[in-house]
Amino acid sequence: MEQPKEQRTPSKKSGSKRSTKSRARPQRHKLSYKTRAATWLEPRILMITTGVTLLGVLFQVIAIATESWLIMNVHGEGVYRNSSGKFLLEAYTGLWRLCRVELEKKVDQAGKQVEIVHETCERHNFFPKGDDNNEGQPIDSHHLGKRFD
Repeated sequence: MEQPKEQRTPSKKSGSKRSTKSRARPQRHKLSYKTRAATWLEPRILMITTGVTLLGVLFQVIAIATESWLIMNVHGEGVYRNSSGKFLLEAYTGLWRLCRVELEKKVDQAGKQVEIVHETCERHNFFPKGDDNNEGQPIDSHHLGKRFD
């Protein structure tokens, strides 16, 4: 014998088509003050740190690409360099090379003093070999602030 199937009847509320065993709505949890502050603050901190990082990358690209980001001008007659016998008037450097503008004072055959301006550039040697070090070469005393005798 077959037993009759249970039939669901509509709820007694007027206009409602839901069954008596309807799904319950999820309850909304009230967020605490700290949770609301964290959800508000976190995206802003992320945006600020991203901006600072991009600014740092921009500065790094500029430092690598710029050829003369450190410029030194000497007023007056310049600084006498012992190693070259010339007066340093200006120097500028970037990441890749160092350039110097020097003044050389000579006396020509007629007895007149002649001033010749030289500009020399050299690449920075980032990986010197054992033969390239400066041991035994004269050191300019005014660069070190000491006098070696």
